[in-house]
Amino acid sequence: MFKEGSWMPPRRKKRKTSRRRFTGINVLKAAEAYALTSIWTEAAFNVNPLEFLTGTVNGNYKPGADGSTVITLPELFGAGPGGLGGNYSDVSAGGKGGFIGQVESNLGGIQGIATTALKSAITSGGFRLVSRLTRKPRSMFNSQLRMLGVGDMVRV
Repeated sequence: MFKEGSWMPPRRKKRKTSRRRFTGINVLKAAEAYALTSIWTEAAFNVNPLEFLTGTVNGNYKPGADGSTVITLPELFGAGPGGLGGNYSDVSAGGKGGFIGQVESNLGGIQGIATTALKSAITSGGFRLVSRLTRKPRSMFNSQLRMLGVGDMVRV
Protein backbone atom coordinates (compact mmCIF):
# COMPACT_ATOMS: atom_id res chain seq x y z
CA MET A 1 0.00 0.00 0.00
CA PHE A 2 2.77 2.47 0.97
CA LYS A 3 6.08 2.49 -0.76
CA GLU A 4 9.08 2.48 1.45
CA GLY A 5 9.91 6.04 2.48
CA SER A 6 6.69 7.52 1.07
CA TRP A 7 5.12 7.98 4.47
CA MET A 8 7.24 9.23 7.35
CA PRO A 9 6.50 11.08 10.54
CA PRO A 10 7.22 14.82 10.36
CA ARG A 11 10.68 15.99 11.24
CA ARG A 12 11.24 17.34 14.64
CA LYS A 13 11.90 21.06 14.57
CA LYS A 14 14.43 22.73 16.76
CA ARG A 15 12.79 24.48 19.64
CA LYS A 16 13.39 28.16 19.93
CA THR A 17 15.02 29.14 23.16
CA SER A 18 12.40 30.86 25.26
CA ARG A 19 13.36 34.32 26.37
CA ARG A 20 12.56 35.36 29.87
CA ARG A 21 10.26 38.32 30.03
CA PHE A 22 11.12 41.35 32.20
CA THR A 23 8.94 41.26 35.31
CA GLY A 24 10.31 44.22 37.24
CA ILE A 25 9.26 47.85 37.42
CA ASN A 26 9.84 50.21 34.52
CA VAL A 27 10.31 53.62 36.15
CA LEU A 28 9.43 55.62 33.02
CA LYS A 29 6.17 53.71 32.50
CA ALA A 30 5.30 54.04 36.19
CA ALA A 31 5.84 57.81 35.98
CA GLU A 32 3.62 58.01 32.88
CA ALA A 33 0.89 55.98 34.59
CA TYR A 34 1.00 58.27 37.63
CA ALA A 35 0.88 61.40 35.45
CA LEU A 36 -2.16 60.14 33.54
CA THR A 37 -3.89 59.01 36.73
CA SER A 38 -3.19 62.41 38.25
CA ILE A 39 -4.77 64.21 35.29
CA TRP A 40 -8.00 62.21 35.50
CA THR A 41 -8.33 62.17 39.31
CA GLU A 42 -7.75 65.93 39.45
CA ALA A 43 -10.48 66.40 36.84
CA ALA A 44 -13.05 63.98 38.27
CA PHE A 45 -12.45 64.12 42.03
CA ASN A 46 -10.55 67.44 42.56
CA VAL A 47 -7.66 65.67 44.33
CA ASN A 48 -4.40 64.05 43.29
CA PRO A 49 -4.17 60.22 43.30
CA LEU A 50 -2.47 60.00 46.72
CA GLU A 51 -5.07 62.26 48.31
CA PHE A 52 -7.83 60.23 46.64
CA LEU A 53 -6.48 56.95 48.04
CA THR A 54 -5.63 58.15 51.55
CA GLY A 55 -8.37 60.73 52.13
CA THR A 56 -5.82 63.23 53.45
CA VAL A 57 -6.49 66.49 51.62
CA ASN A 58 -4.14 69.43 52.24
CA GLY A 59 -2.62 67.58 55.19
CA ASN A 60 -5.96 67.01 56.96
CA TYR A 61 -7.83 63.71 57.18
CA LYS A 62 -11.48 64.76 56.98
CA PRO A 63 -13.35 62.42 54.64
CA GLY A 64 -16.77 63.85 53.91
CA ALA A 65 -15.99 67.19 55.57
CA ASP A 66 -13.41 68.46 53.09
CA GLY A 67 -15.76 70.18 50.68
CA SER A 68 -18.54 68.94 48.48
CA THR A 69 -16.45 68.98 45.30
CA VAL A 70 -13.65 66.87 46.80
CA ILE A 71 -14.23 63.11 46.54
CA THR A 72 -11.93 60.58 48.24
CA LEU A 73 -11.95 56.79 48.44
CA PRO A 74 -12.29 56.54 52.25
CA GLU A 75 -15.30 58.84 51.97
CA LEU A 76 -16.91 56.53 49.43
CA PHE A 77 -16.20 53.49 51.65
CA GLY A 78 -17.96 55.06 54.62
CA ALA A 79 -15.28 56.85 56.63
CA GLY A 80 -16.56 60.11 58.05
CA PRO A 81 -20.12 61.45 58.12
CA GLY A 82 -22.74 59.95 55.85
CA GLY A 83 -21.77 56.27 56.06
CA LEU A 84 -21.19 54.28 52.86
CA GLY A 85 -20.96 56.74 49.98
CA GLY A 86 -20.20 59.73 52.23
CA ASN A 87 -21.95 62.90 51.11
CA TYR A 88 -22.79 61.06 47.91
CA SER A 89 -24.80 58.21 49.45
CA ASP A 90 -27.22 58.51 46.56
CA VAL A 91 -24.61 56.75 44.38
CA SER A 92 -27.22 55.16 42.11
CA ALA A 93 -28.93 58.49 41.38
CA GLY A 94 -27.50 58.70 37.87
CA GLY A 95 -28.98 62.16 37.31
CA LYS A 96 -27.56 65.38 38.68
CA GLY A 97 -27.61 64.22 42.29
CA GLY A 98 -25.22 62.06 44.24
CA PHE A 99 -21.85 60.78 43.18
CA ILE A 100 -22.42 60.77 39.40
CA GLY A 101 -23.74 64.33 39.43
CA GLN A 102 -20.74 65.59 41.43
CA VAL A 103 -18.25 63.87 39.10
CA GLU A 104 -20.07 65.37 36.09
CA SER A 105 -19.89 68.78 37.74
CA ASN A 106 -16.18 68.36 38.53
CA LEU A 107 -15.40 67.29 34.96
CA GLY A 108 -17.10 70.40 33.58
CA GLY A 109 -19.23 68.84 30.86
CA ILE A 110 -18.07 67.93 27.37
CA GLN A 111 -15.59 70.80 27.21
CA GLY A 112 -13.94 69.75 30.48
CA ILE A 113 -13.74 66.13 29.35
CA ALA A 114 -12.23 67.21 26.02
CA THR A 115 -9.65 69.36 27.84
CA THR A 116 -8.74 66.50 30.14
CA ALA A 117 -8.47 64.08 27.21
CA LEU A 118 -6.23 66.56 25.38
CA LYS A 119 -4.00 66.88 28.47
CA SER A 120 -3.66 63.11 28.70
CA ALA A 121 -2.91 62.79 24.97
CA ILE A 122 -0.20 65.47 25.21
CA THR A 123 1.24 63.76 28.29
CA SER A 124 1.34 60.36 26.55
CA GLY A 125 2.95 61.92 23.48
CA GLY A 126 5.49 63.73 25.64
CA PHE A 127 6.47 60.52 27.43
CA ARG A 128 6.78 58.72 24.10
CA LEU A 129 9.03 61.50 22.76
CA VAL A 130 11.17 61.51 25.90
CA SER A 131 11.43 57.73 25.70
CA ARG A 132 12.74 57.91 22.13
CA LEU A 133 15.11 60.81 22.76
CA THR A 134 16.65 59.21 25.83
CA ARG A 135 16.92 55.65 24.51
CA LYS A 136 20.73 55.53 24.44
CA PRO A 137 21.36 56.99 27.92
CA ARG A 138 18.59 54.81 29.37
CA SER A 139 20.06 51.65 27.85
CA MET A 140 23.48 52.55 29.29
CA PHE A 141 21.88 53.19 32.68
CA ASN A 142 19.97 49.88 32.49
CA SER A 143 23.21 48.03 31.77
CA GLN A 144 24.72 49.65 34.87
CA LEU A 145 21.70 48.50 36.86
CA ARG A 146 22.26 44.95 35.59
CA MET A 147 25.89 45.14 36.70
CA LEU A 148 24.75 46.19 40.15
CA GLY A 149 22.38 43.22 40.29
CA VAL A 150 19.09 45.11 40.32
CA GLY A 151 18.50 45.03 36.57
CA ASP A 152 15.92 42.26 36.91
CA MET A 153 13.85 44.36 39.35
CA VAL A 154 14.12 47.92 38.01
CA ARG A 155 14.42 49.38 34.55
CA VAL A 156 14.50 52.98 33.36
